Amino acid sequence: MRFKLENINNIQHADINLDGIAVITGVNESGKSTIARVLCAVCAINDKKVNSLFYDEDITLINTQGHVVLADQNKTYSLSFSKGYKFKTRTPISNNDSIVLNRTLLKLKGVLPRGAFKRLISDGRIQHNGFLVIDEPETHLHPSRQLEAAEAIVMMRKQFGLHVLLTTNSPYFLHAMEVYSAYHKIADQCFYYLAVSKDGGIEFENVNGNIDKIYKEFLAPIQKLEDIEAEIDE
Repeated sequence: MRFKLENINNIQHADINLDGIAVITGVNESGKSTIARVLCAVCAINDKKVNSLFYDEDITLINTQGHVVLADQNKTYSLSFSKGYKFKTRTPISNNDSIVLNRTLLKLKGVLPRGAFKRLISDGRIQHNGFLVIDEPETHLHPSRQLEAAEAIVMMRKQFGLHVLLTTNSPYFLHAMEVYSAYHKIADQCFYYLAVSKDGGIEFENVNGNIDKIYKEFLAPIQKLEDIEAEIDE
């Protein structure tokens, strides 16, 4: 399943693989949350079951020619959004399906961020082969809890076959996704993307096989501090 965006706010192009867990990274205001919200909108418009959790404000489109495509094996959903379209924060959608949680998820549900995400699991709102969209799951979490949240997301993909899209600004969470997806043998189902500037806009580059590009960006602020410390010592 592919999710493609063109000319959505500052995003020139993004081609996201949703056949597993898509991890979106990049600096603030690069369009990470926009991708997440547009996916929620497309799912809702086409009656696809989607659960989501956002911490930031609603996003309004500023383009006039934005276009998105959600393509799976059976059908292609193609939509154009007009200027001024506003993406509202969505609450998890309930369903009547009964889901048996394994012990790992039951153990981890108490450490996941915010009440909405905990209820997502404890109330059985997750559907097999559905969509899960989370904007910065590391928000408000100590690094040790970020690791636990990452493992829970990996297990939800493995157990329920969810199409997961999440954004992150945390090296702890990113590394935890790498380690736990390998440990639970679904590393080949994780796809990593980095926002890069190109011709005055943003494109999202698939960096599978070169995730160090993300860590280099994450570590740049630390390097800046170390350079300042070196000047102080002089």
